[in-house]
Amino acid sequence: MNLDQLNQVLGLLNTVMGMMPKVSLYYFAAAIAAGWALLILAGVVYINLLHGENDYVISRMLNTFWVYMAGATVAFVLTRGSVLNAIAWWLGSMIVFEMLFMQFALAYNKLKANPDMPGWKRYPLLAFLLGVLIVGFPFDVNFNLTWGRMMFWQKPLLIGHGETPWKRISHGDWTLTATLIRNVAAYTWQGSLARFICLKLIHPWDKTHCGKIVLL
Repeated sequence: MNLDQLNQVLGLLNTVMGMMPKVSLYYFAAAIAAGWALLILAGVVYINLLHGENDYVISRMLNTFWVYMAGATVAFVLTRGSVLNAIAWWLGSMIVFEMLFMQFALAYNKLKANPDMPGWKRYPLLAFLLGVLIVGFPFDVNFNLTWGRMMFWQKPLLIGHGETPWKRISHGDWTLTATLIRNVAAYTWQGSLARFICLKLIHPWDKTHCGKIVLL
């Protein structure tokens, strides 16, 4: 594809995206919150009330949630009006994600390195960590289930190993960290990408976050 053809494709994409009505960030946040609420409700009803333990049913439920979250996020980005704006939102989400992780890692490492820290210093740090977790964990999961899937071109493994359904769900690849650990030692392009992210974006703040990294 030469430069003229690329410009034509970009022009067509910009035209199509410009015709789409812009979706408010508040509506997008409400859609994501509704997805979380429906997933938790479905899990509680099936696992706790109906005592269901069939991994096939649980997998179907989790995959529906994944597709919904990915679809809502991609649809929101595609309604930004142009390819440039869509790329800006994608890069912006990566920067916000990195900033949240950096702040969490610095505060956590400070607490870990100073177990005898006085309460007047310790409690504000704990409150800060809690705040970052409240904001960062849903952001992490949503990022992993959307852009993380595109970056690694893999279907998420949302059910892991465990004695109970909730434990199996909790051991799935919900966060980007879980996806990185799954790929970091692989002899594939996904492994190379995982090692690059771990070494360049995570190791400067937390050298143990990705587990044992194979430098290839």
